[in-house]
Amino acid sequence: MKTVEDYKTIRQAYFLEKLSIRAIRREHGYSREFIRKAITNPAPQPYKLKEPRKAPVIGPYQQRIVGLLEESDQQPHKQPYTSQRIYEILVSEGYLGSRGSVLNYVS
Repeated sequence: MKTVEDYKTIRQAYFLEKLSIRAIRREHGYSREFIRKAITNPAPQPYKLKEPRKAPVIGPYQQRIVGLLEESDQQPHKQPYTSQRIYEILVSEGYLGSRGSVLNYVS
């Protein structure tokens, strides 16, 4: 994994020492593709998912959770559904997943 120090080393070699990409590659052992990235970006870019992860267990229940949350907004001030209560309702309807996945989805 490339660190901020790797980026710093490459940028110093390129901008201050005026080394070519090929010379940096020979001297430090980084790929030319990575060197080009380091030259254009001052720090490593955060990882981005190409598409959202699938939720195989909670997937069929997501619409039901949204419905329960909307229903909860209509209830009196001290009686909204908690995450735990939503989990209990889903279990009574046949949900087999974990409590944590429901809590994460609700939050």
